[in-house]
Amino acid sequence: MSEFKDQQWELVQEKAFTAWMNETLAPSGIRITDLRVDLADGVKLAQFFQILSGKKIHTKIETRPVTRIQKIQNLHIALTFLEAEMLVRNPGCSAEYVVDAGEPGGKIKMILGLLWIIYRRFRIATISVQDKSSEEGLLLWVKQATSSYSEVHIESFKTSFRDGMAFVALVHSFNPDKTKIDLSHHSKNTPEHNLSVAFELAEQELGIPKLLDTKEVFEGRVDERSLVLYTSLFFHAFKAAEAAKDLTRAKLSTEETLAEERRKNEELKQQNLLLIAQLEDIKLHFDDLSRKKLELTQQFEEEKNEITLSLHHKEEKTLQLQRQVEEKAEETLKLHHDIEEKTEETLKLQRLVREKSEISLNFQQKFFELQQILEEERSETSLRLEDYQKKNLELSEQLHEEQTRRLDLESKVSDLSSSLNENQETNLQVITELRKKQGLYEEEIESLKNDVENFKAQLDNERRENNQHHQALQERTEQDTFHRKGLQVLHKNLDEHIADLHTWQKYLDSKDRNWLDFDRDVRPSLNNELGSRNDFIEELNLLSDKLESENEIMLQILKVKMAEAKNTQIDAAKDTKR
Repeated sequence: MSEFKDQQWELVQEKAFTAWMNETLAPSGIRITDLRVDLADGVKLAQFFQILSGKKIHTKIETRPVTRIQKIQNLHIALTFLEAEMLVRNPGCSAEYVVDAGEPGGKIKMILGLLWIIYRRFRIATISVQDKSSEEGLLLWVKQATSSYSEVHIESFKTSFRDGMAFVALVHSFNPDKTKIDLSHHSKNTPEHNLSVAFELAEQELGIPKLLDTKEVFEGRVDERSLVLYTSLFFHAFKAAEAAKDLTRAKLSTEETLAEERRKNEELKQQNLLLIAQLEDIKLHFDDLSRKKLELTQQFEEEKNEITLSLHHKEEKTLQLQRQVEEKAEETLKLHHDIEEKTEETLKLQRLVREKSEISLNFQQKFFELQQILEEERSETSLRLEDYQKKNLELSEQLHEEQTRRLDLESKVSDLSSSLNENQETNLQVITELRKKQGLYEEEIESLKNDVENFKAQLDNERRENNQHHQALQERTEQDTFHRKGLQVLHKNLDEHIADLHTWQKYLDSKDRNWLDFDRDVRPSLNNELGSRNDFIEELNLLSDKLESENEIMLQILKVKMAEAKNTQIDAAKDTKR
């Protein structure tokens, strides 16, 4: 059974591929009658490959091969081109196999297998409907083409074509108006009749060869590949018919366009004849106008000559008048030139007068401003000098007082030192510390003297440099800051001196044991008194007074101690005598 199907499949392929190759080779005038014989030399097969692919074989093909080697060479070139340029896989059909097929008893199975692969590649694989292609696309196309026929139901190639209604519907849908098929005579109950009529009319009306046996299709013994191959012929026949219809419509459209162009051409010819007649009339009218123009030209020349003579006389008179006018114009220009020069001189004088007036006004204004500035500077300088003189006098007085106090303090310290020579080691330490404080106090006084000298130098510089009063004010600010720092140092030293006095009073052997703590009892009241005074001199006087009062207290204590020591020595001497 299988062998029988293979034989039937080979017959179907041989018929189909022969028809397909003849259709493809028709433009070149080549025809295939027997695939075994006609393909054996390789010439027709090479030509078929070139037309099918649209490419050219560049290797030379022997067009009239005689020997077996020449035929094999042609076939080898063609098969190499198939794989290299057409990208079709050769299933194993060699050049020698094709040559041997043409001999008596030769086999064609491998050739058909090769042609089947080529056919699937270029005729079935190219079928694409919606998202389906190849066999699935072909089946979908049949389903869409026969969708309007109620008795046709396309599901698969194996079952949907056995009753023949699918082929009947395809033949009828190809040309419903002119086909010989009467649908009323066909139904699913007459499958053999359906297939027979469809195959017959497909060959007559569509040019599709009768490849399948009616009984084999009805009984379901036909190979599915045969059905696919046969049905694909319908698809390409339909597409070719549509292309032919498009070509016919294009041809008709072109003929209509040509007819329209011919009509327009005739209209243009008629218009051209009318224009030629109008051109003749215009030419006659132009000749008449040329004659009149010649007459008018002669008349114009005569009048021109007369006018020329008249103009000549008038030109002579005009030249005379022009010379007179030019002379007057030259005189007028000279006058204008003189007037312009005078005018320019007058304008220059006016500008100079205005400039001098402006300069004079500016000078007066600036002189007045300078006078005001000088007056202000003088008044400010006088005020500052008066302030500086007052401060200088105050500082001089303070310095004199400080010097007097220093001399008094020195005399007191010298008296205290002489009286304490015989005291104990404690009294010597007190004197030593007092001298140190005296040295510090003298350094502060020297610093104040230097400040006074610097201040006097500053006053002298300001007298010489009144125009730089801003700089002098800045220097004064710097000196005030320096004085403030000096005051702070002096304040600190005096504060320490007073604290030391209160510290050393503990070491004096006095009957009065009510000692004062400086930080607790004295410093707060001293800071309050200093905080209530914002003037440098007042603070300095306050500290000096405090220092002087402390020194007087210390002198009184020393005197008492000295008297006690003296009494002690006298008592000791009396006890010794006893």
